[in-house]
Amino acid sequence: MRILNRNFWEKLYKKTPVFIKKDPARKLLALALALLIFAYYHNNKTHHLEKVENVPVEVTVPEGYYVLNNPAPVTVTLKCSSLAAKDIPEKHVRIHIPLKIQQDQDKYEIRLKDHTSIDAFFGVSVAEVIPRTITVSVDKRISRSMKVEVDLKLLPQLPEGYTVLKTVAQPEEVLVSGPSSLLKGMEKISTNVIPLDSTVTRSFIYPARIVLPENTFLSVSPEQVLVSVTVDRSHTKRLFMKLPVKLLMASSVNTTTGVEIISSKVVDVTVSGLKSTVESISERDIIPYADVSRISKNGLHNNIPVKCWSQKEGITIQSVIPDSINVRIGPHVSR
Repeated sequence: MRILNRNFWEKLYKKTPVFIKKDPARKLLALALALLIFAYYHNNKTHHLEKVENVPVEVTVPEGYYVLNNPAPVTVTLKCSSLAAKDIPEKHVRIHIPLKIQQDQDKYEIRLKDHTSIDAFFGVSVAEVIPRTITVSVDKRISRSMKVEVDLKLLPQLPEGYTVLKTVAQPEEVLVSGPSSLLKGMEKISTNVIPLDSTVTRSFIYPARIVLPENTFLSVSPEQVLVSVTVDRSHTKRLFMKLPVKLLMASSVNTTTGVEIISSKVVDVTVSGLKSTVESISERDIIPYADVSRISKNGLHNNIPVKCWSQKEGITIQSVIPDSINVRIGPHVSR
């Protein structure tokens, strides 16, 4: 059997043409190349259009710049064979735009097909990208110091009679970085809401977070500040205008037969106290008066002090304007 096999191959070799026997390796390589060229030609001749949707567009810019409008995903149409179309994963279709910034230019129109690639696939090409072009807006990065505004919302309210007198953030300013067009119109930046409720009756310190607008590329340093909140009893002021001045006189007068106010007979009185108490009083509860009970001589008496009395507890007299009057005492003065 071995002899027959050897004889067979010897006879086959003798019948093989001489041009094939010479340099067989090179001829096999030529055959492989021919088959490859045929496959490529056949693939292009029988091409298939395959759509790949929602392909992300990646735009990169140099450090110190921002892309203000992130491009939306696009649709890429590929030209390939039917067999290759089934094997192309969507993740292998990429659109990457390394943007070169030019001075004094903030908008760039880009042709997407020029930046579309298909990773590791032979015989596949980009036929079309929809949309064909996009406009990319960029802005330069700057940093600015901004005053911190404490967000203080009294919901629910503090206990009755209490209020927030003041708030102080430490530090009072923070460094905000972001696009120059956005920071140009900002003067201050706010904290998150300071929690207040009906149990708060004392001052406290709260670590507040700086709140940044969403989708604005802003960053802040530091990201947190300490807010000192001063809580105390709530006081308010109220002005009562043109209240008549009453005269306080002795029950028995020897030389005096009449008293007359010859200056202003009305005054303006400012009172203060707890808000609920101040809001509940009326003009009848505020009584301005001048004490002339110790004056024994007739004639003109100037700068008699005007004081004020209130029958409401918890009320403080802040001011009386004018704070004095002039009176005339004598037998010819009308009582």
